[in-house]
Amino acid sequence: MNYDKKRTIILGITLFAMFFGAGNLIFPSFLGFESRANFTPSILGFAITAILLPMLGINVIVKRKGMKNLGDTIAPWFAALFTFLIYITIGPLLAIPRTSSTSFAIAIEPFISNPSKMQLYMVLYSIVFFTLSILIAFKPDKLSSFLGKMSAPLLIVLILIIFIATALKGMGIGGEHISEKYIATPFISGFLDGYQTMDTIAALNFGIIFVFNVEALGFKKFDEQRSITLKSSIIAGSLLFLIYLALGLIGRSSGLAEATNGTQILTYAVQDSFGMVGMIILAVIFVLACFNTCTALISCVSNYFHTILPNISYKTWVVFFGLSSAVISNAGLNAILKFSIPILNAIYPLAISLIVVGLFNMDKKESFRISRKLMMSVVGIFSVGPVLFNLFNAGAVFGALPLYDIGLVWLIPGLVALVVGYLIQKVFLKEN
Repeated sequence: MNYDKKRTIILGITLFAMFFGAGNLIFPSFLGFESRANFTPSILGFAITAILLPMLGINVIVKRKGMKNLGDTIAPWFAALFTFLIYITIGPLLAIPRTSSTSFAIAIEPFISNPSKMQLYMVLYSIVFFTLSILIAFKPDKLSSFLGKMSAPLLIVLILIIFIATALKGMGIGGEHISEKYIATPFISGFLDGYQTMDTIAALNFGIIFVFNVEALGFKKFDEQRSITLKSSIIAGSLLFLIYLALGLIGRSSGLAEATNGTQILTYAVQDSFGMVGMIILAVIFVLACFNTCTALISCVSNYFHTILPNISYKTWVVFFGLSSAVISNAGLNAILKFSIPILNAIYPLAISLIVVGLFNMDKKESFRISRKLMMSVVGIFSVGPVLFNLFNAGAVFGALPLYDIGLVWLIPGLVALVVGYLIQKVFLKEN
C-alpha cells in the first residue's frame, strides 16, 4: 500500500471515529428492534440523516473553509447565532455530556452491586473520563494518531465480533412486535431517528478540526484537502453504514420481549452470546466510541470559542468545556436524552437546509440571493415554531399543516420559499 492510500485510510477511520459516539451505538440497534420486518426502509431512512447528510456536510464545510463563510451568505447575524447554538448543543449542553453518561450506563453501572453509591461512582467516572479526554484534546492535530490508528480500529473489530456471534445464532426476526411508527412510515421514522445521532449538526463543526489532521499528515494545498476530505468521507460513510447495519440487525433479531433503548438490546445480545465476557466487551466498545467523539467535540468547540475570544487560550477552553460537561453529565442519560429531542427537532432542519445551500452552490449564485435567505427564514419558523408552541401545549397551531404528524412540517414551506424567492428575483425584480 502506498503512502497516500495509507494516509487516506487513516483519515477516513479518524473521521469515522469523530462521528461514531454514544447515539451511533444505541439508536441503530433500537431501530432494528422496533422496525423488525420493516427494517430495510427504516435503516435506509436512518442512513440519510445519520450518514449521507453528515458526509456531505463535512465536504461542504471544508470546501467553504468553515461554517461562518457559508452562514454569512444568509446573514452575518444568522451565521454568528446559528454557529453559537450548534457549538453549545454539540458541546457542553448535550452531546459531550451524553458521551460520559451513556458509557457509564453500559460500562460501569451493570457492575455496581450497591445502587446507593451509584451517584458517587458516576461522579468519579466522569472525572476520569473527561480528564483523559482533556489531555488528548490539548493537541487537536494529533487526533488521527489516536483515533485513526488505535482506538477506532479496535472499536470496529469489537463490534464485528458481537455481530458475528449474533449472526451465528441466527439473524431472523426476533419477535412479532413492530412499533406503530415503523408500520405507518418506516422510512420517515428512520430518517427522523437519525436526528438523534446529532451527526449532521456535528458535521458543520468538525470540518476545521479534520483539516488540522489533514494538514498534519502532509496535505497542505487546498485542492488536496478537498480531495482527501471527499475520499475520507466515503471511507467513513461506508464504515458507518456497515456498523449501523450490523447493530440494526442485532436489534432486529433480538429475543427480548420489550426494550426501551438500544443499550438494553446490546446488553442482552452480548450476555446471550458471551456471558460476563460479553459485558466486558460491550463496556470497552461504549467507552471507546464515546471517548473518541467526546475528545473530537471538545477539540472542536474549544477551537471555535478560542477563535471568537482569542484572549482565552485554546487549552483553557478545553479544560472549561471538559469540566462543565462533567458536571452536566451527572444529570444522567435519560434526562439528557429527554432534553435533547426538542432542541434537535428545532435546529436539525436548519442544518440540513444550510448543507443543501452549500451543496448546490446556492451561496455562490447571485440568482439565489433572495431564495436562500427566504428558505432559511421559513425553515426556521416551521422548525423552531412547533417546538416552542409545544412547550405551551399549543402545538395544534401547526398541527393542521402537511407532514406535521411525521415531523417534517418544515419541508414543504421551505421548498415553496426557495421557489418563490427565486421567482421574485428573476421575474419581479428582473435580476440575473
